[in-house]
Amino acid sequence: MLSWSINLFRICGIRLEMHFSFLLLLAYFGWLGWQVDGLAGLGAGLATLGLVFGCVILHELGHSLTARRFGIHVRRILLLPFGGMAQFDELPREPSKELAITAAGPAVNFLLVALIWPFTGMPDLERFAGLPQTPMDFLHVLLLVNLVMGIFNLLPIFPMDGGRIFRALLALKLSYLDATRWAAHLSRPLAIAGIAFALYHQAFLPALLFAFIFLGGDLEYRFVRRREALRGFYVGDFVQRSFRALNPGSSIADAWKAFSGIPDPELVVVDDGRVVALLHRDILRRHSPPGTDLGQAILPLAHQRFTSLQAEWPLDPFYATIVNSGQNIFPVYSLHRLVGILSARGLDESVEWQRHRRRLFRQPDRHPGFPPPLNPPAAPAEPRAPD
Repeated sequence: MLSWSINLFRICGIRLEMHFSFLLLLAYFGWLGWQVDGLAGLGAGLATLGLVFGCVILHELGHSLTARRFGIHVRRILLLPFGGMAQFDELPREPSKELAITAAGPAVNFLLVALIWPFTGMPDLERFAGLPQTPMDFLHVLLLVNLVMGIFNLLPIFPMDGGRIFRALLALKLSYLDATRWAAHLSRPLAIAGIAFALYHQAFLPALLFAFIFLGGDLEYRFVRRREALRGFYVGDFVQRSFRALNPGSSIADAWKAFSGIPDPELVVVDDGRVVALLHRDILRRHSPPGTDLGQAILPLAHQRFTSLQAEWPLDPFYATIVNSGQNIFPVYSLHRLVGILSARGLDESVEWQRHRRRLFRQPDRHPGFPPPLNPPAAPAEPRAPD
């Protein structure tokens, strides 16, 4: 599966990745340093950028380690040109947990300020007229970066830390969806004002950052609204019981025949009633250029590490995993038997259709304690070989 990030290393057991666009920022800072003072300037420019993003990593670790204390799995920390982003498997819905996780990031920055301040005193802005040269210059950079990062992140603009704190406080009195709606809507004028202010001062990178924040708030509100729409649904409600499948002995020619006429980018490989691998269309294309022996087995080309689901599971907690994992087809089991697959493609449309169907026929949402409408024991899946 294609990825736009580079895996760097693990820190505190959390994967740290760098988005490819970050390389442009590295090149830009290196070029600026080179223009000022040649090779020494290049090193100083890259060292400054390293210090800035070292603080970003510590900020995101504050969020991540606090989330982990609440049992929330942290998938990765991603470095972007605008900053960092910790990605969780789920967002905490309890206001107290969101407050603790959100406040931990700026708290790390202010703790660093408190540790550096005795050595530097008030930030000396004259030191920022050029590239840092001495250890004291770099300490002043660290002080100012953490001070600005801590204060900036507390601006009440959703989905920044300040906006999330505002959402958590609203959620003490309102529903989670209403709190998110108010936080997102009230943040828009502030984000627009930030874009206008930055453009007026010809600060194009901050303008892009505020635009990114504006779009991010709207996207997260849509995501929360979608998750609310999933409440009352189960994985089993969206199972495809009839689907095309390969077996471990299928050839490349069989796989191309199976892919013909269907939009799905993946196929399951089934052996003795269990899915043992997933074959992606792009992987198959990459390994079957003109002249390839089409009689080769496809199993070595298939992904043998993948996520499976249970039909009885509520859909809501697993929605983020389904849409963000990069996996397109999910095997679904019930009572240890394969009952079908769930496709990430068109899942939102399927949910909306089911909601309209329930309203049309006045079917109430089932209580989470009741299983989905699978005929117990669930009917086995019907994998079909290529026509």
